[in-house]
Amino acid sequence: MIRQKGITTLVGIIIIVAVAMVLFGGVFAYQYLTPSQMATEENSPQIIGGDKDSHGCLIGAGYSWCEVKQKCLRVWEEPCESDQTNVPIELYMWPDKNSFDLTNKTFRAIGAGTDYKKYTNSIKIETTKSTLFYRWPGKIAGFEEYYDFQWLYSTIKNWQGTDWFFGVKGVIQNDGSIMADEIYLPTN
Repeated sequence: MIRQKGITTLVGIIIIVAVAMVLFGGVFAYQYLTPSQMATEENSPQIIGGDKDSHGCLIGAGYSWCEVKQKCLRVWEEPCESDQTNVPIELYMWPDKNSFDLTNKTFRAIGAGTDYKKYTNSIKIETTKSTLFYRWPGKIAGFEEYYDFQWLYSTIKNWQGTDWFFGVKGVIQNDGSIMADEIYLPTN
């Protein structure tokens, strides 16, 4: 009887140890070997602080792209707005023939000062129903003839010259674009 009681105790201990090992193994497998964790580790290693946006700005460090200033910056350190906003401006522009948005009546151009030196950044030009389109010096010479955005688009799109500019009078907006009051093209 003592021998039978000893065997029964030994069998009980073996069963308890086996159950404990199965439970421990299940918990281990659930915590460390789940398929979603394995897939994440294998397919997309995460580099902390290395995420960049399409302009190369470090997102994790708080940088974002500022279209107005054409650079990455932290908005709490340097505001993303033009130093000159709502300021009247007159520029000579070289149009980007492929940037015309006929629905919104906008396009992009490279600007220049009165010295005709080109800037490097493209500027968005916005127009409204009240924007005047005309040939220069027609307005000055007294024979004014006004056109529309479609005329501007067709004229610039079909231009065969090597380098052609036009004038813009307007106001610099907060986003760096120009809201055009007048757009004038030189006479041929």
